[in-house]
Amino acid sequence: MRPLTLSTRISRVASGGREFRVIRAERLSRHLYVHAGRSYYEILADLGAGLDFAAAWALAMRSPRSLVYLPVRSNRPPQADPWRERPLDVVFVHASMQFRVSAWTRDRDFPHHLRYATAAETLFVVGSGPAFEREGAWVRHFVEELPAADRDAAGTGRYQCVEIWPSRWKPGRTRRIGPTGLHLTYTPNGWPSGR
Repeated sequence: MRPLTLSTRISRVASGGREFRVIRAERLSRHLYVHAGRSYYEILADLGAGLDFAAAWALAMRSPRSLVYLPVRSNRPPQADPWRERPLDVVFVHASMQFRVSAWTRDRDFPHHLRYATAAETLFVVGSGPAFEREGAWVRHFVEELPAADRDAAGTGRYQCVEIWPSRWKPGRTRRIGPTGLHLTYTPNGWPSGR
């Protein structure tokens, strides 16, 4: 597997009287598409985009004082299915930063899990370093399997995905309406032309 690399640009933003460092991913694959489904946030990716996503996740895991921003909202989905509407950007942020996302309520009794929220057409993935590390193992496993899936795509159309749910989520015991997990899907075909 090739090494995980990501071109970035660093800037600062002010919010709530505080300044935050933002690491913005640059030159991302156009074959990364994120949207809110009924049960989870769906992330569609080909091999290059899966590697970009994994690199951003790894960067977030090692950057507890930065927001890692993936501007992918302008990407188009691989197929024109009507249920793939409302594309989203992605921001990874450590919970310790206490960055305010309007839909996010802080859970103080178990800080080492991921939470998901949306604001301003952006998906926020919020968690501690250990939570990013634990769930990042699933993302890493996903991208390690992509070369085999990529070879099979031409012949068998092999399906490859990973689902990451909040560790405290219990079916039927949540007040949350809308997506509650991440669903990262290998999607090698049907993308608009371009990078």
